[in-house]
Amino acid sequence: IPPDVSASVSGVLNCKTSTVQLISSSTVTTVAFHWEGPNGYISAISNPIVSVPGSYKVTVKDTVNGCLANATVEVVRDTTKPGAVISASGSGIITCINTSVTLIASSSSANVSYSWTGPDGNFSTTQNITTVTAGTYILTVTSAVNGCSSSSSSVVTLNKTAPGALASTLGQLTCISSIVTLKGSSTTSPVTYKWIGPTGFTTTNAQN
Repeated sequence: IPPDVSASVSGVLNCKTSTVQLISSSTVTTVAFHWEGPNGYISAISNPIVSVPGSYKVTVKDTVNGCLANATVEVVRDTTKPGAVISASGSGIITCINTSVTLIASSSSANVSYSWTGPDGNFSTTQNITTVTAGTYILTVTSAVNGCSSSSSSVVTLNKTAPGALASTLGQLTCISSIVTLKGSSTTSPVTYKWIGPTGFTTTNAQN
């Protein structure tokens, strides 16, 4: 009568688990174990530790009657990366109007954690961050399931360059001419214009 045998594996190989245990047993106490696996792997112990994925077969031999039995298990490796995506408000540009940029992180996988590093060693573990500092920001997304990580980067830029303003008058106030034209111009486009003058004078969006 051949001996009975059962076989299982302790877990899955992944980014945080580099080895698993092959587990075999028999109710017959007078058996010897022999494992075979990928790349010529062999072992004569009942519960060996392995680090290579693939199919493993255990053969048990009853040392009393010489009968054999075997079982097979599959060691699986999961190193799927979670994916990391960054989107930025305001096209990632800090300006005189948009004084900060929000970096928004996402992943195609569930059960992940987020971490950010930025200029001057800035660090955060929130999913989204808001910054007023230009520079390169690196997002790392880590899966809680298999421990694997994905990274992505985003560059926040600064644009606070003044547009330049030129003003001139056309004519002068005289007893004949009671008004003059104020002329505004800029080397930058597009821009808006605003004039402020004596006695509360003001105009908005009027170049001249």
